[in-house]
Amino acid sequence: MNKERIIQEFVPGKQVTLAHLIAHPGEELAKRSAFPMLARLAL
Repeated sequence: MNKERIIQEFVPGKQVTLAHLIAHPGEELAKRSAFPMLARLAL
């Protein structure tokens, strides 16, 4: 009876969504992401 448990903690105002990452990608994050287009969009 092995159940996988995921603990999620949320800090108000600190949630980051994929939409945020696409809109404002950081250069390092863009390089490491699975979305190569983000590297070109990063400032």
